[in-house]
Amino acid sequence: MGYAVYITRKKHWSDQEGPVITHTEWMSYVQTDRSLRLDMELARRSDPEVAARRKEPTHATWTRNMDAAEKSIDAVFWMDNGNIVADSPSLQARIKLFLIADGLQAKLEGEKGEIYGPVGAPETGRTRLRKDGRKHRWWQFW
Repeated sequence: MGYAVYITRKKHWSDQEGPVITHTEWMSYVQTDRSLRLDMELARRSDPEVAARRKEPTHATWTRNMDAAEKSIDAVFWMDNGNIVADSPSLQARIKLFLIADGLQAKLEGEKGEIYGPVGAPETGRTRLRKDGRKHRWWQFW
């Protein structure tokens, strides 16, 4: 596994409490976005709970060029703990994830707490980390 980014409504993606993206919301979004499709085979291979039919599939594949004769998968997104997750997404995939986050009234957050903007890069000043890599204390604003 590489570096994950999360579409989340929580204060921090790893929080156990807080507002979540529901399975219904994610499935509705996948159905309305023509560049996304639910990938049952990938979901079954990736999650034994889905394969055993104890859990609903959430894996969606993203294909950037829908008009191409040869459609290739550019990224895979899935749900985990009320978040949408992508592992080591490309710049284009991070831009797509930002658009999905916007559509779900959520934010795009890296696993270290950085907040990604519309150009697929972390936004300056919108992170839970200081320049030295440590978390800000709750009372620090700079």
